[in-house]
Amino acid sequence: MKAIQRALAVVVAVVFSPIWIPFIVLWLVFYVLASICLYLAVWLLWLPRSKNILFVYSDSPIWSERPPAA
Repeated sequence: MKAIQRALAVVVAVVFSPIWIPFIVLWLVFYVLASICLYLAVWLLWLPRSKNILFVYSDSPIWSERPPAA
């Protein structure tokens, strides 16, 4: 029974590949473009002002110290 389910899954993946492959390619293109834009923004806006470190911190109570669990 497992072999039939696996074969059915492969058939469904192959049949629907013309639908999901373009979505994956588009997602990869947008991901790469967003990364390039972020790098360009940092290089063009921060580095000329001698800001080469981004320090992030949180005052959220979720990250505060709490007593150990009993």
